[in-house]
Amino acid sequence: MSVAKPETLHSPYPEVLTIADRPDMLLYLTGSRDDAAELQALIATDWDYLARFQHLDEADSTLAAVEAATRKTVQDMQNGTDLQYVVMANERIVGRVGFAGIDHKRGAGRLGYWVGEASQGHGYAHSAAQRLVRFAFEEMELEKVLVRIDARNEKSEQVARGLGAHRTPRVALEEHERRRIRYRIWEIDKDE
Repeated sequence: MSVAKPETLHSPYPEVLTIADRPDMLLYLTGSRDDAAELQALIATDWDYLARFQHLDEADSTLAAVEAATRKTVQDMQNGTDLQYVVMANERIVGRVGFAGIDHKRGAGRLGYWVGEASQGHGYAHSAAQRLVRFAFEEMELEKVLVRIDARNEKSEQVARGLGAHRTPRVALEEHERRRIRYRIWEIDKDE
């Protein structure tokens, strides 16, 4: 089973975003390439790391689960509620970046990002997130970007600070069968 190909992906968003000061990087719209197997391999390799900071079940690391999640993401992008890109560096997938819960009426969206452990320390998360935030403010006309970060994830908080985000006093708690996750809420305002 394969995911949507470029000719069947009908999204209001560009298929590729470039990063001016990072010629080694590209952002590809999720579902615009048949890369589920490569993404699944990265998820499987980084399973222990990813599961520390996200609600994931072991089944989420299978190829079938990655393909299903990609189909759902494509549908959500077509509905205008999500925007997700695969982060490519030196012609290989190193992570993902995107928005969930885009609310065009409120002018807000929730940014999320992750980069595989082996690719961290090269500025990929920061560069990808910075490009997407700029796109959100300039092209999508969002006024506010929220970033929900697991309170234990210092690396993601560093990226948020580097984007100019400020931590709010708000937190979100999620109960999962394995554990409770406490997220800190960060904000980036367009005018700041």
